Amino acid sequence: MSVVETVNHAEHTYFDAPIMLLTFLLVGRYLDQSMRRRTRAGRGNLAALKAETCNQVRRRDEISQVPVAAIHPGDIVLVAAG
Repeated sequence: MSVVETVNHAEHTYFDAPIMLLTFLLVGRYLDQSMRRRTRAGRGNLAALKAETCNQVRRRDEISQVPVAAIHPGDIVLVAAG
């Protein structure tokens, strides 16, 4: 509406609302892209933390370190805190 008023040489034109709306949209898009970038970086770091071996409990007092691929359903594993 303000563009029409400007073309018709009217006294009052208000561009503050559209500019504020565009500013909010652009800031929102910037924040969204920033969070997506952080998520992608975090996902890569999380994949690097994948364990290659685990502690398997064979008997009550015997714990051995075996590859993760050697674990089967029903095996007892020792999970460290954290």
